[in-house]
Amino acid sequence: MDIFNSFLSVIMHVLITVFLLFYLPIAWICRLTAFVFVKPFCKEDVRGKVALITGASSGIGEVSKFITNRYI
Repeated sequence: MDIFNSFLSVIMHVLITVFLLFYLPIAWICRLTAFVFVKPFCKEDVRGKVALITGASSGIGEVSKFITNRYI
């Protein structure tokens, strides 16, 4: 049993190292690329959704109230 635990300990350390060194940077680059090049061109359809606007009596909340009323 001691050999099995030692083997798993070594394997897990190697797998975690490979994950951290290779997979995570590639995933971060893919997410950043999608965020920069894809997300700005995708519009979210807000019809049928509920928007809770707090502070709608003045300032940014008041402007948000008028903007959301235009799209609903």
